[in-house]
Amino acid sequence: MYAYQREGESWKLTEYVGEGVIGLPCLGMELTLEQIYAGVVE
Repeated sequence: MYAYQREGESWKLTEYVGEGVIGLPCLGMELTLEQIYAGVVE
């Protein structure tokens, strides 16, 4: 999974593979890849 995040005037790209936690500061929460893909991949 790829996630883009603003850093000042530019964008930062982060690649998540296997496991990881993605911060969602605008929502004040974090999601794991397991939560995002629950029910999609067995």
